[in-house]
Amino acid sequence: QAVAQGQTFFVSSGDSGADECGNGGITPSWPASSQYVTAVGGTELYTNNTTTWASETVWNNLSSNEGATGGSPSTFEPIPSWQKGVAGVSDQNHRGVPDIAFDASPVSGALVYVDGQANQQIGGTSLAAPLAAGMWGLVLQAKGTSLGFASPVLYSVAQSSSSNYAAAFHDVTSGNNSGETAASGWDYTTGWGIVIINQVSSLASGGSGGGGNPVASFTDSVSGLTG
Repeated sequence: QAVAQGQTFFVSSGDSGADECGNGGITPSWPASSQYVTAVGGTELYTNNTTTWASETVWNNLSSNEGATGGSPSTFEPIPSWQKGVAGVSDQNHRGVPDIAFDASPVSGALVYVDGQANQQIGGTSLAAPLAAGMWGLVLQAKGTSLGFASPVLYSVAQSSSSNYAAAFHDVTSGNNSGETAASGWDYTTGWGIVIINQVSSLASGGSGGGGNPVASFTDSVSGLTG
């Protein structure tokens, strides 16, 4: 119902790598794998001169027991319409996680206050998902709420042309989450990559699950009856 009304939930893809379920397989967590959310993976961010973006790699600090981004094909959630046909989604029957990504590594994470103590650096995809929500808030501020559910809009921008994709996303092509490996375009570690807000705002147009309440639509006919 929320998606039909044009609302978006951004969900962390998890911090245990490709094996989010801990069963020795390659399985994403739920609700990140729900088709009714935008799943957000994690990266490790590098900058020049402290503020200028330089590069990002897949977040994987499992060797130091600091986690790694979730991401892999679902074993039961069906693939949503806006993900069908996407190169990189190798399982065309099941939902692929994540859709996009943001900074999640504790090495490059946010500085926050913890128990009154400043400059405590934290990470995790529980950082990446709020960053994604903030991104979408800025896009809606620029474009209006009629864009609707974020995922179809983001996928539409990414697939509109190679030049639009290069302008609107930082494609993460290095690293792995101990089960899935980064590649050009969409992949099971960081999805499309990191959204460049001003470019997505410029290129975005309404997707499925637009704003407004769902409206019932039906017709009927009468055949073979006499008064």
